[in-house]
Amino acid sequence: MIKIRLTGNDKIIQGSDWKDMLNQLQNDTQFSGITSEQYMEGVSLRAKVFCGEPLQFEDEKSFLEELERLEIIEILEGRDAV
Repeated sequence: MIKIRLTGNDKIIQGSDWKDMLNQLQNDTQFSGITSEQYMEGVSLRAKVFCGEPLQFEDEKSFLEELERLEIIEILEGRDAV
């Protein structure tokens, strides 16, 4: 089980794995009609605009770790989940 907190509104999201967590984040936005890869690329581009640097990621886990690095989310539980 993985649990994260969205730092902007303190909402807690739980999921069974990293892909599930990404799907929940994506479905919670207006970008629910695109692929996970498109969502991650879009968020990375917005991060570059707002934070001055794009996200560096290879998969769902590293994507979410990058969001945590930029203090967009906080990983509360399950950091070692596969």
